[in-house]
Amino acid sequence: MHYDSIRASYYLKKWRYYETARHDLNQSELSDAKIFFNALKRLDDEERKLLTDVYYRSEELCSFNEKTG
Repeated sequence: MHYDSIRASYYLKKWRYYETARHDLNQSELSDAKIFFNALKRLDDEERKLLTDVYYRSEELCSFNEKTG
């Protein structure tokens, strides 16, 4: 995997989807979610709060799954 090409915003936009659909994720999504949440834990509280406000509490829902929105 080339970490220079990872688009953090892609995973941040899927944040609520990962939580809402946690029991319905396929293997690839589950792997991505584990990496995402492990990385999120490494951030300090201020950084995590900023990302929470911008991405997690966004009015624009992720639409990767019809069931969860």
